[in-house]
Amino acid sequence: MSRLSDSDEEGAVAPRAPSGNPSDRAKGGSVEELETHQLQPLPNPAQALPKILKALNAANSAKRQQLDWVAQYEAITDARRLIVHHKDILSGNLHALVMAALPAAQELRSLTAKNAMMLWQEAFRFLGRLLDPELEQICPVLLKKAGSRAARRSSRAPPRALCWR
Repeated sequence: MSRLSDSDEEGAVAPRAPSGNPSDRAKGGSVEELETHQLQPLPNPAQALPKILKALNAANSAKRQQLDWVAQYEAITDARRLIVHHKDILSGNLHALVMAALPAAQELRSLTAKNAMMLWQEAFRFLGRLLDPELEQICPVLLKKAGSRAARRSSRAPPRALCWR
Protein backbone atom coordinates (compact mmCIF):
# COMPACT_ATOMS: atom_id res chain seq x y z
CA MET A 1 0.00 0.00 0.00
CA SER A 2 1.21 3.46 -0.72
CA ARG A 3 1.59 4.58 2.86
CA LEU A 4 3.68 1.53 3.68
CA SER A 5 6.17 2.05 0.89
CA ASP A 6 8.37 5.05 0.27
CA SER A 7 8.55 4.68 -3.48
CA ASP A 8 7.18 2.70 -6.35
CA GLU A 9 9.09 1.00 -9.16
CA GLU A 10 9.46 4.25 -11.07
CA GLY A 11 11.22 5.95 -8.18
CA ALA A 12 8.39 8.38 -7.49
CA VAL A 13 7.68 9.00 -3.86
CA ALA A 14 4.30 7.66 -2.80
CA PRO A 15 2.07 9.69 -0.49
CA ARG A 16 2.92 9.08 3.14
CA ALA A 17 0.50 9.57 5.98
CA PRO A 18 1.57 11.40 9.10
CA SER A 19 2.69 9.09 11.87
CA GLY A 20 0.92 8.78 15.18
CA ASN A 21 -2.32 7.35 16.35
CA PRO A 22 -5.38 7.40 14.09
CA SER A 23 -7.11 10.29 15.85
CA ASP A 24 -4.00 12.50 15.50
CA ARG A 25 -3.71 11.54 11.84
CA ALA A 26 -7.38 12.29 11.23
CA LYS A 27 -7.02 15.75 12.74
CA GLY A 28 -3.89 16.73 10.85
CA GLY A 29 -3.57 13.96 8.28
CA SER A 30 -3.04 14.85 4.69
CA VAL A 31 -3.76 12.87 1.59
CA GLU A 32 -3.01 13.42 -2.04
CA GLU A 33 -5.89 13.45 -4.49
CA LEU A 34 -4.90 11.62 -7.66
CA GLU A 35 -6.58 11.64 -11.04
CA THR A 36 -6.65 8.39 -13.01
CA HIS A 37 -3.68 9.35 -15.19
CA GLN A 38 -1.59 10.02 -12.05
CA LEU A 39 -2.04 6.51 -10.61
CA GLN A 40 1.19 4.51 -10.75
CA PRO A 41 1.36 0.69 -10.88
CA LEU A 42 1.93 -1.04 -7.56
CA PRO A 43 5.39 -2.59 -7.17
CA ASN A 44 3.94 -5.86 -5.80
CA PRO A 45 0.22 -6.05 -6.53
CA ALA A 46 -0.23 -9.65 -5.31
CA GLN A 47 1.00 -8.67 -1.85
CA ALA A 48 -0.88 -5.37 -1.88
CA LEU A 49 -4.33 -6.87 -2.41
CA PRO A 50 -4.64 -8.59 1.01
CA LYS A 51 -3.37 -5.41 2.71
CA ILE A 52 -5.92 -3.31 0.83
CA LEU A 53 -8.76 -5.65 1.79
CA LYS A 54 -7.61 -5.72 5.41
CA ALA A 55 -7.46 -1.91 5.62
CA LEU A 56 -10.87 -1.45 3.98
CA ASN A 57 -12.50 -4.09 6.18
CA ALA A 58 -10.93 -2.54 9.28
CA ALA A 59 -12.35 0.84 8.28
CA ASN A 60 -15.77 -0.71 7.67
CA SER A 61 -15.88 -2.26 11.13
CA ALA A 62 -14.33 0.68 13.01
CA LYS A 63 -16.43 2.97 15.13
CA ARG A 64 -16.46 6.55 13.92
CA GLN A 65 -14.14 7.76 16.71
CA GLN A 66 -11.56 5.07 15.92
CA LEU A 67 -11.69 5.23 12.14
CA ASP A 68 -8.27 5.78 10.59
CA TRP A 69 -9.58 7.70 7.60
CA VAL A 70 -6.11 8.26 6.12
CA ALA A 71 -5.49 4.50 5.99
CA GLN A 72 -8.94 4.03 4.46
CA TYR A 73 -8.28 6.73 1.87
CA GLU A 74 -4.93 5.23 0.94
CA ALA A 75 -6.40 1.73 0.69
CA ILE A 76 -8.99 3.10 -1.74
CA THR A 77 -6.22 4.77 -3.75
CA ASP A 78 -4.25 1.53 -3.87
CA ALA A 79 -7.41 -0.34 -4.93
CA ARG A 80 -7.73 2.20 -7.75
CA ARG A 81 -4.12 1.45 -8.73
CA LEU A 82 -4.98 -2.28 -8.84
CA ILE A 83 -8.03 -1.65 -11.01
CA VAL A 84 -6.19 0.58 -13.46
CA HIS A 85 -2.90 -1.34 -13.74
CA HIS A 86 -3.36 -4.88 -12.38
CA LYS A 87 -6.88 -6.10 -13.13
CA ASP A 88 -5.59 -9.66 -13.62
CA ILE A 89 -4.86 -9.82 -9.86
CA LEU A 90 -8.53 -9.15 -9.11
CA SER A 91 -9.99 -12.14 -10.97
CA GLY A 92 -10.71 -14.33 -7.93
CA ASN A 93 -11.01 -11.47 -5.44
CA LEU A 94 -13.28 -9.00 -7.18
CA HIS A 95 -16.31 -9.73 -4.98
CA ALA A 96 -14.23 -9.25 -1.82
CA LEU A 97 -12.91 -5.93 -3.13
CA VAL A 98 -16.39 -4.75 -4.12
CA MET A 99 -17.83 -5.56 -0.70
CA ALA A 100 -14.87 -3.96 1.10
CA ALA A 101 -14.86 -0.78 -1.01
CA LEU A 102 -18.60 -0.08 -1.29
CA PRO A 103 -19.07 1.40 2.21
CA ALA A 104 -16.45 4.06 1.48
CA ALA A 105 -18.75 5.62 -1.13
CA GLN A 106 -21.22 6.35 1.68
CA GLU A 107 -18.66 7.89 4.05
CA LEU A 108 -19.44 11.30 5.50
CA ARG A 109 -15.87 12.49 4.94
CA SER A 110 -16.06 14.03 1.48
CA LEU A 111 -12.47 13.23 0.46
CA THR A 112 -13.00 9.54 1.20
CA ALA A 113 -16.35 9.40 -0.57
CA LYS A 114 -14.96 11.26 -3.59
CA ASN A 115 -12.00 8.88 -3.81
CA ALA A 116 -14.38 5.92 -3.57
CA MET A 117 -16.54 7.35 -6.35
CA MET A 118 -13.43 7.71 -8.49
CA LEU A 119 -12.68 4.04 -7.76
CA TRP A 120 -16.11 3.03 -9.08
CA GLN A 121 -15.76 5.21 -12.15
CA GLU A 122 -12.41 3.55 -12.91
CA ALA A 123 -13.80 0.11 -12.11
CA PHE A 124 -16.52 0.47 -14.73
CA ARG A 125 -14.04 1.91 -17.21
CA PHE A 126 -11.21 -0.61 -16.77
CA LEU A 127 -13.02 -3.77 -15.61
CA GLY A 128 -16.10 -3.46 -17.80
CA ARG A 129 -18.10 -6.68 -17.98
CA LEU A 130 -16.10 -8.24 -15.14
CA LEU A 131 -18.32 -6.17 -12.84
CA ASP A 132 -21.59 -7.62 -14.18
CA PRO A 133 -21.96 -10.19 -11.35
CA GLU A 134 -21.45 -7.38 -8.81
CA LEU A 135 -24.00 -4.91 -10.19
CA GLU A 136 -26.73 -5.89 -7.70
CA GLN A 137 -24.46 -4.78 -4.87
CA ILE A 138 -22.89 -1.76 -6.56
CA CYS A 139 -25.80 0.02 -8.25
CA PRO A 140 -28.03 0.68 -5.21
CA VAL A 141 -25.13 2.30 -3.37
CA LEU A 142 -24.07 4.43 -6.33
CA LEU A 143 -27.64 5.47 -7.14
CA LYS A 144 -28.20 6.52 -3.55
CA LYS A 145 -24.95 8.49 -3.61
CA ALA A 146 -25.75 10.09 -6.96
CA GLY A 147 -29.07 11.27 -5.57
CA SER A 148 -27.56 12.94 -2.54
CA ARG A 149 -27.26 16.71 -2.48
CA ALA A 150 -23.61 16.57 -1.38
CA ALA A 151 -22.68 14.29 -4.28
CA ARG A 152 -24.23 16.67 -6.79
CA ARG A 153 -22.30 19.61 -5.34
CA SER A 154 -18.89 17.94 -5.19
CA SER A 155 -18.83 15.46 -8.05
CA ARG A 156 -16.73 16.24 -11.10
CA ALA A 157 -18.58 13.75 -13.26
CA PRO A 158 -22.32 13.41 -13.79
CA PRO A 159 -23.86 10.24 -12.28
CA ARG A 160 -24.32 8.69 -15.74
CA ALA A 161 -20.52 8.70 -16.18
CA LEU A 162 -20.16 6.21 -13.35
CA CYS A 163 -22.10 3.41 -15.03
CA TRP A 164 -21.53 4.16 -18.69
CA ARG A 165 -19.66 1.54 -20.68
